[in-house]
Amino acid sequence: CQKRWAMLVRSEPCSNQAGMAASFLALARRKVKTGGRIGFVLPLTAALADSWTVTRQMVEHDFEDIVAVAVVAGGALGKDALSADTHMEEMLLTGTRTRRRGRQGGAIHCVTLYHPPTRMGEAGEIARAISAARKACNGARMSIRVGHDEIGQLCVLRTDGTGAPWSPVGTLHPDLVRAAMDLGRGILAFDNYHAVLDLPMTTVGELFTVGPTHHRIGHTAGSGFKCGAFEMHPVRGVMDATGQDRALWAASSKAQKALIVTPTHKGVAPRGVGTGPLRQEMRRLCSTLFYAKNMRWTSQTLLAATTGHAALGGNAWVSLRHSDDRVQKAFALWANSIVGMLVHWTRGQRTQTGRSLTKIKAVKQIPCSHLDQLPNDRLSHAAAAFDRLKSRALLPACQAHADKTRKEIDAAVTAMLGLEDAAHTIEALRTLWCHEPSVHGHNRKAVQLLPPEGRSL
Repeated sequence: CQKRWAMLVRSEPCSNQAGMAASFLALARRKVKTGGRIGFVLPLTAALADSWTVTRQMVEHDFEDIVAVAVVAGGALGKDALSADTHMEEMLLTGTRTRRRGRQGGAIHCVTLYHPPTRMGEAGEIARAISAARKACNGARMSIRVGHDEIGQLCVLRTDGTGAPWSPVGTLHPDLVRAAMDLGRGILAFDNYHAVLDLPMTTVGELFTVGPTHHRIGHTAGSGFKCGAFEMHPVRGVMDATGQDRALWAASSKAQKALIVTPTHKGVAPRGVGTGPLRQEMRRLCSTLFYAKNMRWTSQTLLAATTGHAALGGNAWVSLRHSDDRVQKAFALWANSIVGMLVHWTRGQRTQTGRSLTKIKAVKQIPCSHLDQLPNDRLSHAAAAFDRLKSRALLPACQAHADKTRKEIDAAVTAMLGLEDAAHTIEALRTLWCHEPSVHGHNRKAVQLLPPEGRSL
């Protein structure tokens, strides 16, 4: 079945990695007539994941009058979900087959509902309210109302036909999303503040050598699936975490609370596992800087972590390598600041509330400042700030607005980027981001720490 499927879609605008749903969208494109309508219930991954890029590009090129409807994170799971048989975040996508040839993107109306419709009549009224809001919307944002009650909001995303993530889908604050997307282009703009970063932007994959994947590094003992150069065993205590072939393999919300962490596993090579040349290659690709692939905003602290000695990556962490150790330290600050977390948030998947999953290919495409072009004195100051903060305990990322150490990281990053006058803007972005349900995941402690207006949302 898999082989047959791969053959059928080999020339279609969809990726097997996106799952079967992307293939049905490609089929709809072939079947629907010009001016015809499509409607699909899709995983929210379709709006964000790298594997869906070609499908989003196809929708942007071949359809118009596009509407993507999602319920605020965590509000429509189980029996309240659109498909009623999944515990993943979803969206409803509708569109009209365009009559215009050579269309290079356009507008997507992103609708976020505060509560899921649970009855047919209610759904009809909500649909009429969405249609009315679309017709009345002449700017970037519009409230959706039924009577006197605001039931959601609509924002307009302008696309360029490249299939970039539709970041506003399922979010509460379109202005926050817009600010996050601007940051990815090297602009800090929010409310009345506007500044262009004095460093050019690049991507993680351009700035660092990324990888290898954990499949090449090895497999955990007892997993039943042997691959890679090593068999990985958990380390036992701090002393066992030092030595050759140690790896930052797993994420731990309890142990990994500061910028510098200790490896979680050690690699061994029993008979039948890996080869000598492969192990030597993996050792050559060791690093002291790592990026989280399976970020849990609700419990994990670090989007980027460092180790005291060079180590292998793993299932939860991918290694990043640069010849200048100061650049690695500067990036660790960047990634764990509100600036870095916001940029990641617009790129990572939000299929599960409070989590942001990324594959290595997606990590490579995440924007960041060209930190290796920092003036020498600012780069050294950033490295010194990292050394000063590296052992400080941090709160989970979703509690960034209440974390004194995180605020010091933000201050170090704004100084590094020459944005010392942006303190109030950074504070506002940090607080607003922590209000997003896709970030706090309705975590009880995180919600209790929010200001009253954040809880009421």
